[in-house]
Amino acid sequence: MTNGNSQGTASYNGTVQFTDETGATFGSAQISVSGVAAGQTRPASVSGTFLKGPDGQGPGSGKCKLGQVWKVNS
Repeated sequence: MTNGNSQGTASYNGTVQFTDETGATFGSAQISVSGVAAGQTRPASVSGTFLKGPDGQGPGSGKCKLGQVWKVNS
């Protein structure tokens, strides 16, 4: 997350969406980054566990993409 302000620190919350090989969303995760100084960038880590059904149904591969992100404070 990048704090584009010229002063102060900011915290951010957001979501990451997991999509399958067809582009269909099959899950999501929350992200949170706090204490990002003005003009600085800090990474957000995310992970998810998705299990296939007993009959093998489920995504064969996937990607993640950033969803909505919002500033909590400034």
